[in-house]
Amino acid sequence: ILGIGLNSQKHIGQRSMVGDISLNGSGASGTRISGLHMQRLLIANSVGPYTISNILLENSQVVNIIGPVFTNTLSNLIVRNCIFNSANVSGEPQAFELYTTSGVIITNNIIQGGCCIHGAIWGDGITITNNLFYYNQTGYAFQNLHNSLIQNNIFYGTSPEINSASSGGNTLSHNLVFSSSDDNFTDGNNGNADAGGNIVADPQLANLPFVTTDWNYSYDITLGGTSPALGAGSDGTDIGPSGGATPFDPEGTFLPLIQEINMPAVVTQGTDLEVNIKAKGN
Repeated sequence: ILGIGLNSQKHIGQRSMVGDISLNGSGASGTRISGLHMQRLLIANSVGPYTISNILLENSQVVNIIGPVFTNTLSNLIVRNCIFNSANVSGEPQAFELYTTSGVIITNNIIQGGCCIHGAIWGDGITITNNLFYYNQTGYAFQNLHNSLIQNNIFYGTSPEINSASSGGNTLSHNLVFSSSDDNFTDGNNGNADAGGNIVADPQLANLPFVTTDWNYSYDITLGGTSPALGAGSDGTDIGPSGGATPFDPEGTFLPLIQEINMPAVVTQGTDLEVNIKAKGN
């Protein structure tokens, strides 16, 4: 399912907007969703049992992802280059509610960290890398998180603490936190390991206020020239969405962007038409 992009400059900034998308039954395996502005992605939410696998969600603005339920399972989900605004939705403040899963990767996204007692991510066995979590200097990024790898993320006004004493087995490394309600990476009580490389410092983002409102595309998360996040990730790239193997692209489109077309206004019959096209690949 391919839309025009996250914030594409094609078609005068128009967006591909949908409501909920439900993926139910094993036949939904292999689905790719790109370039949409959507509400919820519901995965394996119907009566089973069955397994859904190999799902890719990218370049989209999303409220949240929920699933699976009953005795269903989810394996091999990749979420990248997306923006999540779940913290502003009454009754569903979690960006990710993921249970009975394996092989889940959440990478290079902008995620509004959960407010109050809620965390933005619930789940088990998740790789969470090169994301930006932000909120209004309150709340926690994680709730009921188990056996997960948390690395190379920026926590901007939201805490990297896991807001549940029952959570455990999580490893945190090479993350950066700034101006949250709790700048500690582990509290020592729930089996979460500080594996080193974590930083408490200002990431020097170009333009990102501490807000509780939805994401505004005028915000700019470019790192300043002296940012401590530059090249400080576990892989030698930046901490945050600009690092890793798939750096965040604010246009977020699956298709190439045509930037210029140069061609003559008049062509004589029988002569070649010469066209020069300048495009940005994605």
